[in-house]
Amino acid sequence: DVAAALERFIDGTRKMVPYPVLSQKFYRGWDAGARSDIDEESIRLVMDGLAGTAQQRGWGHVHLGTAWMETPTTLARDIRRFPQTFSNLTAHGRDRGLTVGLTIPIGVEDLDRTAAFIRHCQEAGFDSIELDAGHSLDAHTVTRNLFQVLDGTRRPSPAIVSPLSPTPLPFDTIGLASRGYYLPVSGPPSRDSRHAVALGGLNDDQFITEVTRGALLGQPIRTAMPYSSQTPLRQAVLGRVSAAPTRTARPVDLLGDAPPEVWYLPLKSSAGAWTIAGLFNWSAAPDHIVQMPLERLGLNHSVRYTVYDYWAGQYLGLIKDTLKVEVPADGVRLLGLRYAEQRPMLVASNRDYTQGATDQREITWDYDGQTLSGRMEGVGDFLHLLTFYIPEPYVLKSAEASETILTKVQDGPSLKIGFKPSLQGEIRWRLSF
Repeated sequence: DVAAALERFIDGTRKMVPYPVLSQKFYRGWDAGARSDIDEESIRLVMDGLAGTAQQRGWGHVHLGTAWMETPTTLARDIRRFPQTFSNLTAHGRDRGLTVGLTIPIGVEDLDRTAAFIRHCQEAGFDSIELDAGHSLDAHTVTRNLFQVLDGTRRPSPAIVSPLSPTPLPFDTIGLASRGYYLPVSGPPSRDSRHAVALGGLNDDQFITEVTRGALLGQPIRTAMPYSSQTPLRQAVLGRVSAAPTRTARPVDLLGDAPPEVWYLPLKSSAGAWTIAGLFNWSAAPDHIVQMPLERLGLNHSVRYTVYDYWAGQYLGLIKDTLKVEVPADGVRLLGLRYAEQRPMLVASNRDYTQGATDQREITWDYDGQTLSGRMEGVGDFLHLLTFYIPEPYVLKSAEASETILTKVQDGPSLKIGFKPSLQGEIRWRLSF
């Protein structure tokens, strides 16, 4: 598996460097730095709005970028737009359960003054500090300067990030950029090659495609428009990619002539095993067919698997040997595959794109009692939908949950139940046969 080998090599190289890449918990949030008109008061107002539903959905990070700078040539806060100290702004966010970060460019001032400014930002209470290595320096100079600046810094340890690329349109460039995670052939090994996902100027289908790509590849997904200002559809999409698994998806066709269009993410948890597959159409051509032997997704071609279409919210049935799916123009099909048991089983949860691997804490089949039960982490004011596969000869007798079941629909071997808790916390469910 060439992709797996490259991933191990890159991960090993990074571990040789004492400075971390960006923590996954700061990958989701509002990119205030993408706005040229922001000031301290407008950021505080957005923070107040993020402290509710957005935070519960995993969008509780505010990133200032370099918008705090008075000029691009000095590391000085613009006191006209940011009259109070940084610590006042970070405290305002922390009081609302949010995290706050910023970007510091390297090479603007001498290394000693840059290191002193990093320490100042650490003392000011920033949760994440990202260093922009800049475009103008060669790799050797960048490495030397970054390591000198970082020497002796305290927590939070600054993360070294690559300069953000422009909006990746047309869409065929997205696939090419995806290779960058596995083939970061330029720059020092400690730089984070996960370019941020750009979401400006996209229609809804392209928006879903880009968000899915960012989620599967573990890339930063930060929106210039705050979560609360997004359309209901886009809020729903962003709210369902908050999980940050410890590993990222791998491309099946990394080294082909065309951009990679099939990515798979095998996940295991205390609740079982899932394989998440992202099938992309990077072109405007409709009716694009993606066909892939299950073996290339790390699965056994001789057994059957359940298939769930995450964004469509549909159980697609059982497959064996080969996966064949039609992908719309500029679109994606995000599928969850699970080994088809010869008994009732959970197929998918709609809470997050990991489809149960993240939110399900435990799933138990009691053969003697003929019951399937589980514990999961619920989110307040979110309609959780659980889809089950019930093969013959099993017949559902009852469905129970610690929350009121609002919907229960059975279509052949597929059963879907739904509930909406008022608060975040554990939910227990149980099916009897």
